[in-house]
Amino acid sequence: MKERAVSEEGLVFIYFLLAGFVLFVFLMAGACVGGGLAWAETEGGKNDREAWNIIARADDWRQGREGAGEGEALRIDIMLKKQETDGGKEVTMPYRVWARGRRALVEMKDKKTFGQRVLMDEQSLWLYTPKSKRLIRVNPLQRLMGDASYGDIGLTRWTLDYDVFWDEEREGEWRDHKVYQLVLEAKDKRATYTKMKVKVDRETGVPLYAEAYVRSGKKLKEIEFGSRGEVGGREIIRETIFRDVLRGGRQTVMEVKDLETRSFRDVYYTKHGMKSRLPE
Repeated sequence: MKERAVSEEGLVFIYFLLAGFVLFVFLMAGACVGGGLAWAETEGGKNDREAWNIIARADDWRQGREGAGEGEALRIDIMLKKQETDGGKEVTMPYRVWARGRRALVEMKDKKTFGQRVLMDEQSLWLYTPKSKRLIRVNPLQRLMGDASYGDIGLTRWTLDYDVFWDEEREGEWRDHKVYQLVLEAKDKRATYTKMKVKVDRETGVPLYAEAYVRSGKKLKEIEFGSRGEVGGREIIRETIFRDVLRGGRQTVMEVKDLETRSFRDVYYTKHGMKSRLPE
């Protein structure tokens, strides 16, 4: 099977279909394996312990404490809504994500893109289209396009992909909330963003707002964490809003519709196995 790089023009088209897929899903290691990591599991000792614990609690709100074990995956049904802020047409697209560890497989469920899949492994992103039967390697640096990214939809755990520190001012206010203010710095190129600034409610531990930055230091995206509720027996954030500051006038809403732990074979997380018939 031939593998080829995608042109920048082709990537723009792909990301439009994905309503912008990116940031944080499937980043994937503790997000799906055993949720709620302990402080002892962090690497390198670079993190501020108190700050790290706050972000670990925020991670639980984003995806729940219970993860998936060996031979399992979190099956997450997601709806992306691309909205024009001037009241224009809304475009919706459904996706199904199979997430475990730092690996994720995304199924596109829209009629126009049905059968297309995206594999996120430890190093790369691969797009499969059944019509061409080819694998297209998506450059991780090029995935920071659109309002929501592959990483966003992957619902990764920040504590696995980022080192955590306090911002210059530890505490502040955001709207009517008293918040902790933290900075996340990418551990390696696998993380969706180079840096994030996150505001977490001091009373509940719920993440409220984040800003995402690229390597140049430019702010790329604003992320607002919306309504909360029970999904699949887990109390989580149900809606997340992404706004690309470089492309104003629109936003993308990611809604988690269902979440369940299911059996899922390791082979599905390979370039050959991602083309196989998947469980329902």
